[in-house]
Amino acid sequence: YSRERLENQLYHENIIVPLFAIGVGALAAVISVIDRLSNASLSVWATAIFFTFLFVALVLWQVKVEVKKLVKN
Repeated sequence: YSRERLENQLYHENIIVPLFAIGVGALAAVISVIDRLSNASLSVWATAIFFTFLFVALVLWQVKVEVKKLVKN
């Protein structure tokens, strides 16, 4: 395998679990407050969405960095 293909394969294999964990956590959080959804203000929802996207971006970046380190060694 070429280095690029190996990096791509490892990245796709290792990104599934962290993204699944974030998705399940976000879904569980919404389900836990489903009866009080209307009480949350727009700023609360905006903050929650911001942090969710921030965590996803950090996970994507961290997995990419770790895969590059692994393939380099």
